[in-house]
This record gives sequence, structure tokens and C-alpha cells, in this order.
Amino acid sequence: MSFEFGQGPTYARDIERSRAASYARAEELVARVARQLQQAGFQTSVSTPDDDPRHAIVQAAREWPANLIVMGSHGRRGVDRFLIGSVAENVMRHAPCSVLIARAPAASAGSTQAA
Repeated sequence: MSFEFGQGPTYARDIERSRAASYARAEELVARVARQLQQAGFQTSVSTPDDDPRHAIVQAAREWPANLIVMGSHGRRGVDRFLIGSVAENVMRHAPCSVLIARAPAASAGSTQAA
């Protein structure tokens, strides 16, 4: 799903709509993976805090207490990384335990999507 971002008075609404759609897709993905893990015999717990994800992940790891955090990374570089930041990097720096970061696979040579 892609959104066209307007300028002027619709810009903020467009960003919020895009963010809401991203959160909805993420919640669906997490729920699907949790079901698959449960079917394989794992005990799962899912939560989607409203807090900044960098802080929420580190706080949850402290409360459990977690032995390992496994998370994905978009692999952003340059201006995108400067503007958006890296949740994975922040978690890695502040986590009370080890952190395993899995990068998204690189786009194939014929693909127009960036990794």
C-alpha cells in the first residue's frame, strides 16, 4: 500500500493515515507469527505499546527479564537514518541483554524496491 503525500493542510493527515496503516499491517503480522509459534508449541505473549518502540522494547526486556532480544532492521542509511533513526541500534545500545539484529534481505537485481 502506498500513499501520496499532499502539501499544505493535508500533509499531517496523510502522514497520520500512513502511520496508522503501517501499525495495522505490523499488528496483523505479529498476530500471524504468534499463531504460528503457538501451533509449533511455543508460549507467546504479544503487546503493542503506544510508547516509543525504542523505550518500550528495552523496558519490556528489563521487566521479563529477557536473555535475548531478536529484532529486524530496515538497514536505512544516510539522511533516512538521520531523520528516522534506528530503533534496532538504540535498543542494542540500551538493552539489558544481548540483541540479535537481522537485516532485511537485499533487493534482487531486477527489483525496484530498496532494502
